[in-house]
Amino acid sequence: MTELDLMKLLKRLEGQSRRDLMPPPGEHHHGHDGAPPPPPMMNMHHGKGRILSVLLRHEGITQKELSEHLAIRPQSLSDSLVRLEEECLIFRERSETDKRELRLYLTETGKCHAEEIRRKRTERAEAFFSVLTRDEKETLGALLEKLAKANDDHCEDQNKLHHERQDQQS
Repeated sequence: MTELDLMKLLKRLEGQSRRDLMPPPGEHHHGHDGAPPPPPMMNMHHGKGRILSVLLRHEGITQKELSEHLAIRPQSLSDSLVRLEEECLIFRERSETDKRELRLYLTETGKCHAEEIRRKRTERAEAFFSVLTRDEKETLGALLEKLAKANDDHCEDQNKLHHERQDQQS
């Protein structure tokens, strides 16, 4: 199996691992029969679910900190946060120590959604990996960790090289 075959397989597995977490096609709109839309949880876009999941683990973080957890630009996060706020899933509160900072928190409804997301992800992960023995899971975990660390190191090296080139051009 080539490296490209392995990448394709990882991509296929990634898609399969998310399949059960997304609403079925067409479920997020009103039906032609006038049926009401599904509850908001079933309407949850993957990115919004990630935001809620991070906030469940790290309540009270800033937008900048959240963007770092999600590895996206703060500007890209803004629209999603506004929508989550409009859906009454999160709220923002000024920091007591630094009034310039806004801290992000889950509402009770947001916590319920985040916990439901976590429950579904746990169920899906258990089902997804159920075909592997404990030893196979340990081996797979070690191999994936090795790949992740090597990629982290490579990305860090690439970022340093990019910044050095920018400094030389300045």
